[in-house]
Amino acid sequence: MSLELTFQLNQAEATYTSERRNQVWEVFYKGVSFPTLSRFLIYDVASNWLPCFPLTARKLVYDVFFIEGLVLEVVQVLIPSLGHNVSVVRSNAERLVELCLLENEGVLQLARELGAYHESKDNSNSLVNLTVSRVAQLVASVP
Repeated sequence: MSLELTFQLNQAEATYTSERRNQVWEVFYKGVSFPTLSRFLIYDVASNWLPCFPLTARKLVYDVFFIEGLVLEVVQVLIPSLGHNVSVVRSNAERLVELCLLENEGVLQLARELGAYHESKDNSNSLVNLTVSRVAQLVASVP
């Protein structure tokens, strides 16, 4: 195989990989997988295993899972866990809310996501209003 052909194949593979990764990301973070895995991480991993993780592993694996998500989805998972009666879960949720909303411009991103959601042709007006209302109530309930 020639060098030029190898380069072209690698370019095509990289493009496919990037497109495929974006599709998988969207399906994961917008589907039921993200809330399900998030609840497992917040309630089970945080309370039993997170203190055992080295700080770098927590930042590069655990925290990134929430930071890279859609803020609209992250807020709907994290904020209800702020009221949990187990202090490890609650303190972890507080840390993640601060990290996602304040330190990583999550509030701005949330506004963008709600704006895009509102402008989408796929959603009925009542569904948009219900989602915006739910997220606004969640954000307003943060102590």
